[in-house]
Amino acid sequence: MIPRVEQISIASYRMAPTKLKELKEQLQKILDLGFIRTSVSPWSALAIFVKKKLYAQFSKWIMMDPAKVEAITKWPKPTSVTEIQSFLGLASYYRRFVEGFLKIVLPLTQLLRKGVKYSWNDEREKSLKYIFTQKELNVRQRC
Repeated sequence: MIPRVEQISIASYRMAPTKLKELKEQLQKILDLGFIRTSVSPWSALAIFVKKKLYAQFSKWIMMDPAKVEAITKWPKPTSVTEIQSFLGLASYYRRFVEGFLKIVLPLTQLLRKGVKYSWNDEREKSLKYIFTQKELNVRQRC
């Protein structure tokens, strides 16, 4: 240390007392829920799952929200072109999780073409079921 020099001792971030109290309450709540745990190490950082829109993200991995996966897998069979459009709109959001998404949904998108009569067949049924029943669907590594 340099003679006649003192260490600076100020808070790294100042916060209004009401906001600080609210922050402490929120931290205590997530501590009680088990999402975080206390640490005595000055070098550690919290690691929690963060919900982002419809998936959870942690480090290099992205996971679909299990509640959303369940809602999609229980989606009723489309009975009109409008329902197919709705389903494909939702399913397209998750195309990053499904390998070969465009090839899989091709039988469904063919029904959206002008002049094509709506007819449901086994190929379309398989396409619908396969989209969200892959084992690796829930967890994908980010590039």
